[in-house]
Amino acid sequence: MEPRNLYFNIALVILFITIIPYLFLALFSVPAGDDFVQASNALEKGVFGYVKWRYFNWNGRYTSDFIIAFYNILGNKISQYFLIKFFFIVPLSLLSCYVGANYFFLKILFKNNQIRFNIIYALIATISIISNTLISQSVFWLAGGTAYGLASSLFIISFAITIYTLYLSQNYSFLFFINALIISFINGLSETIMVVNTTFIIVISILNIVIFSRAYPRRFSLKNVSYSVIVLISALIVYMAPGNANRSSGYAQRGDIVLSLGMSIHSTFDHVFKWINPFWICLFVLGLFISCKLPNNRIKNLVENRKILTIIFTSLVASLYMSYFVRWYSTGHEGVLRADTVSYTIFFIITVILSICLGVSLNSNNLVSYVKTERVFLFAITTFCCLSIAINYPQLKNDFQILKRHYEYYQTNYSLAIKAKSGSNIELLPEPRAKILRYSDDYWGYLQNDKQHPINKGFARYFNLNSVMVLDQRLDNGNDKQ
Repeated sequence: MEPRNLYFNIALVILFITIIPYLFLALFSVPAGDDFVQASNALEKGVFGYVKWRYFNWNGRYTSDFIIAFYNILGNKISQYFLIKFFFIVPLSLLSCYVGANYFFLKILFKNNQIRFNIIYALIATISIISNTLISQSVFWLAGGTAYGLASSLFIISFAITIYTLYLSQNYSFLFFINALIISFINGLSETIMVVNTTFIIVISILNIVIFSRAYPRRFSLKNVSYSVIVLISALIVYMAPGNANRSSGYAQRGDIVLSLGMSIHSTFDHVFKWINPFWICLFVLGLFISCKLPNNRIKNLVENRKILTIIFTSLVASLYMSYFVRWYSTGHEGVLRADTVSYTIFFIITVILSICLGVSLNSNNLVSYVKTERVFLFAITTFCCLSIAINYPQLKNDFQILKRHYEYYQTNYSLAIKAKSGSNIELLPEPRAKILRYSDDYWGYLQNDKQHPINKGFARYFNLNSVMVLDQRLDNGNDKQ
């Protein structure tokens, strides 16, 4: 076996071992409280009826609401109580989306067709994202996963296609029309990704027109205009949703715009400094290695054009900043932690592009030898995975300790709910609280001791019951004393 193939095979084994714990947790995950609320409403109203009802009564997330309704209705046709029987599909699908998005990132942007190498990069990227974000709310939760996990994956693909179609393709390729659909699709997933996606497209389009208006043909400007029109129309559809007023009424007050501008800068720098850690250094080193294995001429076109690089990084930085501004301005505080998934994804893209560009420059000057690069790559992979395990071990250890009891609790209560007569009232024991699998906030995450609570009512409707309540909301499970 060639040394290169040996290094790659060892790297794949190490990466698969690192991601196995998350796959194990996915197999034992269960729906969150509001997953039952949304499922019962979707089954009652139908796909488009549910999307319309949410648009006029709660928010403008037309894509996210469509996916949730479609998933529940299709699943219910496959098997009754599909949501509880096959919920592991949700986290496994979202993890697969991360892997797939990063795989196609290299394939689309740099035309790299080395399948094994692309898989290695995709696994590295996925481990990096799930190790630095709140996966309990962006992977192990259907509503949060579509709004932030899926949104981040699609933004990675859209970024690659946008750069490719604007700077590396001379014609209106099939990818251009695919990206037009993805852009409008992304904006309907959540308000945070809508603002981020819109900022990225608008900033990159404006800078392109200002800097390259005389140097590029008319079709280049038409691509910019097309992307801008699509992203603005879809953003307005979300922004103008009548249901936004009801949803925003749940927040104490809207943030002051001047204060929001300042606090957004603070939040951006604060998180960036947290993300620049030993884990990030390993990721950067891996980016240097990746640059040596990609088609060199293709990357050189980007690296040697400082104007294009300036436009790309400016657009990404503006998007990162706006991911915090939208939360400060709309809620008066930094917002929900799950939205950091989108912010970190942008930071991750910046890191990868920066390291690849630097690696190409070093490689073009023959500063990196082949043998040493392979060995450094394997060392960086090993260190990367060890850091990932070290960072997540305390939480994973806790999750494994309470996972079995949590899973068995719900399997028992699901059986009771299914066997209960239609329209009956049932009482359940308190719920163990596994934060990796559940939304940690009391209001939306868990069944309550109030049968009129929205979560309890949604749970009851899903199982065709009159009411459901727990005997006592408090339970000490060795981890979380409520």
